[in-house]
Amino acid sequence: MLGQQHISRIALCIAVAGVLGLLFFEQGIEVESAKIGGIDESKIGNAVKVNALVESAFKKENVLFLQLYDGTGKIKAVLFSPKEEQSTILQKGNFASIEGKVQSYENELEIIVEKAEKWK
Repeated sequence: MLGQQHISRIALCIAVAGVLGLLFFEQGIEVESAKIGGIDESKIGNAVKVNALVESAFKKENVLFLQLYDGTGKIKAVLFSPKEEQSTILQKGNFASIEGKVQSYENELEIIVEKAEKWK
């Protein structure tokens, strides 16, 4: 019969292995590059990457609201708790490469920004 301490060690090892497995798996996930005009309801919940012009950007409290345009369409994007570097990249008139998840909010599609870089 297994003792309580032995079961705790097994559980800890399984938990650590699970976390390491998730980190390893996450590195292999490829984010789909998309044109804004091709983003529709079928993309809700999916991660996408768009290269776009930041047409507008304004910050309210700790949320950055964006309007993105890539020549095929426009979409809203939202970044919660932006870091200073992200706010600099996502200024009006800048071109940016943005990764995030598509969601529907008040019957409009938007991207919840997870990563933003200068478009190279």
